Amino acid sequence: PGNRDSPEAMYPARTMSHPLPAVIVDDEEFARENLGMLYADYCPEVMVTGKASGAAEARRLIEELNPQIVFLDIMMPGEDGFSLLKSMEGRSFQVIFTTAFREYALKALRESAGDYLEKPIDIDELRAAVDKAAQRIAEKKSSGVTEDRISRILTEIAQNNSAEKTIIPTRDGFAVVRN
Repeated sequence: PGNRDSPEAMYPARTMSHPLPAVIVDDEEFARENLGMLYADYCPEVMVTGKASGAAEARRLIEELNPQIVFLDIMMPGEDGFSLLKSMEGRSFQVIFTTAFREYALKALRESAGDYLEKPIDIDELRAAVDKAAQRIAEKKSSGVTEDRISRILTEIAQNNSAEKTIIPTRDGFAVVRN
C-alpha cells in the first residue's frame, strides 16, 4: 500500500501520545528551515514549537516554550551555543548540537549534549539522536514521577495504616514497608 522509500516507510512513527516540543537555534535561516523540514519528515515524535536565530532569542524562547529538546548550532555571531548553555542553569531539556564544524564534537559532548549532528545532517544519525533524546526524556519522567509517588505513598501509609506491613508495587518489583 505505500511507497517503500517514503519517510513513513523508512522510519515508522512510534505511537506517542504527545510529540516532544523542540526549539531550533541556528543563525542561518536556510539551516533553520531545512532542519524544521527534516524533523517534520523523519521525526514525527518531535514538534518544532520555535526557531531562534541567536542566543538571546533562543534564551527567551526556551524560557517561554519550555521545550524538551533544543537543536543548537554552535557557531553563531555574538554568543555561541556553548555560552548559551552555560548561562542556563538547571536546564531540563535535552541538547542536540547541529554544526558544520567537526572539531567541536568532543567539546559538545563534554558540555552534556545529548548528541552531536554534523551538517549536512545524515537522516540515520538524526533519527538515532532523536531516539536517544526521547529515551532520556522518558526515563527522566518515569523515574522522577515514580520516586516522588513512592515517597508520598510511604508517608501516607506511615500516617494512616495500622497493618504490620504493606507491599507497594514499584518499577523494579515490590517494596515491603513495615509499619
